[in-house]
Amino acid sequence: MKKHNKLVCALFVLMGTHAVQAEIHSNQSGPLSTMSVGPSDAIQRGHSQIPGGEPGVGISTVGGGKKIGFASLTSPMMGGNADSHGVYTVQSNRQHSDMGVFHFAKITDANVYFGDWAKTTSATDATHQTYYVGKDVTTTLPTDSATYTVTGISQYSGSNLFSGTFDVDFSQKKIEGSLANSQRTVELESGNLYTANNQVTFSADAKEGTTSGVVEGAFFGESAEALAGIVVFSSDHTKDIGFGGTKNSSESEETTASTDAS
Repeated sequence: MKKHNKLVCALFVLMGTHAVQAEIHSNQSGPLSTMSVGPSDAIQRGHSQIPGGEPGVGISTVGGGKKIGFASLTSPMMGGNADSHGVYTVQSNRQHSDMGVFHFAKITDANVYFGDWAKTTSATDATHQTYYVGKDVTTTLPTDSATYTVTGISQYSGSNLFSGTFDVDFSQKKIEGSLANSQRTVELESGNLYTANNQVTFSADAKEGTTSGVVEGAFFGESAEALAGIVVFSSDHTKDIGFGGTKNSSESEETTASTDAS
């Protein structure tokens, strides 16, 4: 196992203790000082309380840094209307001038979100971070093989969504694939799966031309119906990618049929 993959596995173990207790698994590139994802906080509104524990995000300069659910960011009050690619754009307004700019998407039929954030819309903004956060992380490693259709978000402009496929061999604990748009192609290499703290996660090397990075992610759903993750380039975080995808429907149907027959 490569050195960075050992480190990634250790990080997942340390991070997983908190994630399992809250039933939320999350990860992000960049520091936690301004934007951070994780379990949403309970919010008191008048005499009622909105419970927490959902996929959430917080900004240190807004509401004392308390995390609100991503589902709230999709509401019309937040300007949260997805475009034709299913991507939401939420940014600073009069009420929340320090919110920054979010581009994110929700995985179909899963309580999992992925995307990016920066303080401004500038493509060179060094605060650019990517993330994923979701509920119901996969707890048991499947034994089959599967292909996932995946999309990715980085410096989203409406026409530069990443797309690709990831091939996963659960029995061999391997993952490979790629993400690309008209300007960029990122390949996953030397990918491995891990099981720790009742969570199935993965890591890989990322390669874009001569630039190297790392990939970190997790599977969600009882039969790993979905996955989400981040691509991180430590030499240039403006190129980081948040991604998510679902198992191809024919394979999901075969798995379900097999489970029903047993």
